[in-house]
Amino acid sequence: YQPAWSPDGKSIAFSAWRQGGFRDILILDLASGTTTEVSHTRSQDVTPVFGPKGRFLYFSSDRNGIANIYALELSSLAQSQQTLWQVTNVVGGAVYPDISADGSTMVFQGNVVGGVDLFTLDLIHQKFTQAPPYINDRPNPTVVGNQDTQISKPRPYRPLETLAPHNYQLGLRVDSFGQALTLTTSGQDIISRHQYNLGVTLGTNHRNMNIATRYSYRRLWPTLNVNLSRSASKRGGFIIDGQNLRYTEEAIVASINATLPIFVTPRHSGNLTIEYGGTLLRNIEDPFVDFDPNQQVPHFPETDAVLAGIAVRWSISGVRRFLNRVGPAAGSSVSVSARIDHPAFGSDFSALALDYVVSKHTIVPFLAATTLSLSLRGGVRFSDRLRSGGFTLGGVPDQPIIDSIVNTIRRSPSRYLRGFDRDRVAGNSFHLANIELRREIRRIEKGLGTLPIYISRLHIAALLDVGNTWVDDIDFTDMRVGVGGALRLDAIFGYFAPGTFDIGYARGFGRGGKNEFWFLLTTVI
Repeated sequence: YQPAWSPDGKSIAFSAWRQGGFRDILILDLASGTTTEVSHTRSQDVTPVFGPKGRFLYFSSDRNGIANIYALELSSLAQSQQTLWQVTNVVGGAVYPDISADGSTMVFQGNVVGGVDLFTLDLIHQKFTQAPPYINDRPNPTVVGNQDTQISKPRPYRPLETLAPHNYQLGLRVDSFGQALTLTTSGQDIISRHQYNLGVTLGTNHRNMNIATRYSYRRLWPTLNVNLSRSASKRGGFIIDGQNLRYTEEAIVASINATLPIFVTPRHSGNLTIEYGGTLLRNIEDPFVDFDPNQQVPHFPETDAVLAGIAVRWSISGVRRFLNRVGPAAGSSVSVSARIDHPAFGSDFSALALDYVVSKHTIVPFLAATTLSLSLRGGVRFSDRLRSGGFTLGGVPDQPIIDSIVNTIRRSPSRYLRGFDRDRVAGNSFHLANIELRREIRRIEKGLGTLPIYISRLHIAALLDVGNTWVDDIDFTDMRVGVGGALRLDAIFGYFAPGTFDIGYARGFGRGGKNEFWFLLTTVI
């Protein structure tokens, strides 16, 4: 483990597990292929690194009970008594030393209250102290011989032996009927050939049950996925005498797709997904009959229909994240998709949907911990359906914060045209650009006593939204603009559910523009 080159490139130091429970430092001579033993104790000797002048080999060892940095004089390796110096004397532990090019400074990782920090130390050889002798206070290891273990004969792999669910999660949520219990589980075999997810939602004050499952087969070059779900929800669209009445619609959705990894490099990856899927829509209440002929002519919703088609999605991503940045900090990504519904595929309607998403992220020069993020998305729909599935833009959605915490509901932190009424504009096509300038204010990383909430960091964002929707022809000169800002606080609820408190303001410019304030619980950027 942890190989380190010598300055002259002729040898490599490394940390090795060895028989008997030893974790020692060894040096490999490349020319001869021989190894020289630097340490042989029951301590954990790790993270070696050569000094730039080749005089010392630095490494971390817990030989005195606490991990500290030690320096071995390489000239003493051939002697019977090696010269070992102790460089640090910390109480929490020191590992991963690294030496500056001139040999005057060492950087190392130290354990502190609340986490791990980086430290620097001036390397003054005269201040090194003689390493105390090693005292072995650890028990001898238990040696298990080959004859002590029954080894079975080779046999075909059986994935069912390790396919049991790995976890269960029980929660509450709100659907169109009211409160509902959710139960989710997932699992996969030990070498990840088979993977599945299962979720069930059962109403607490009604008998509706929704179920969804997903199965993935990963042994082939393309990953094969099968999705199946059944859900029921209250919908509008049954209009009698000017009143929009709600009815219960059942949706049974099934799809199968193959995802092909086109290429993978250290900085970029690209995938192509081909999918065939369909949806059966049914009214599961009383038929739409028995209306008064003296009333206005009723409008019946589009239901009891089958939608089926083929979809293709191509994506490429080179987005990278860094520890002290808010969200993606570098790189770009592109995603393009198309779906065609047609009677030839089993559909009762014909439809064409085209969508794209482009993102670009960059670190702002001369501004520490500041990131500029650009997201551009759009789409167009053509359909002979009454319920065409067009686009709406405008405003930030309402959200009851307490219910969202309890029910683990999170909004998107972006993808809005802020500064306008909710769903102000609608059409069959849209384009929307979201630009955010993000900066971390403070890294908090603290909990509130023993309460199940943990505060991670505070950051701000300057926001610019530009977009619109169109019913017929697209007119890029007709745009709506929202300008604003947001204050965001990242947190973890119940020890496992992350979220971000998002408080913001935006002013809309263009037809229907207004002042808009919001308070959301969103996903973490």
